[in-house]
Amino acid sequence: MMKPNLAAMQVVLDDSVATTPHVLRKSAKEQTGNRAPLSFYNACTTSRASAPTETRMKSKSFAALATAGVLGAILGSSSPAAHAEAAAGLALAQQQNCMSCHSVTRSFMGPALHDVAAKYADREDAANYLKHKIMDGSAGVWGPVPMPANTQLTPDQAATLANWVLSLK
Repeated sequence: MMKPNLAAMQVVLDDSVATTPHVLRKSAKEQTGNRAPLSFYNACTTSRASAPTETRMKSKSFAALATAGVLGAILGSSSPAAHAEAAAGLALAQQQNCMSCHSVTRSFMGPALHDVAAKYADREDAANYLKHKIMDGSAGVWGPVPMPANTQLTPDQAATLANWVLSLK
């Protein structure tokens, strides 16, 4: 009696398995060159992939547009000089990352700038007070989250920001 060739049977079995679609399909990491695909859910892992950079940038763009729209509505009837000063204040706030924690109309990490303007509007030294709070930082005035000192700002830039915030009332 002849013994069956198990090695030959294994090769045939392996060849038939290798041609099935689920074996030929590459993993997501192989398809994308060893990086996670740009999706919110990576099917090859049990954890979620982070949001793509494009999505984060779109969110920031929408926030900037909303801020510009609110400022446009607030400053619609003011003089051109005041409009230029407000635009400079907004640009400086965005450049110095103030808008990472603050919004003009909405509180999230820090208070809304409109609320800051309303709180200090009646104060005689409001611009100087806010200038020092911007430069030196603050803790406990608006809640438990401290505002760090902005040592990268010059006193003139801090004064521009303080005056711009006060113009939002």
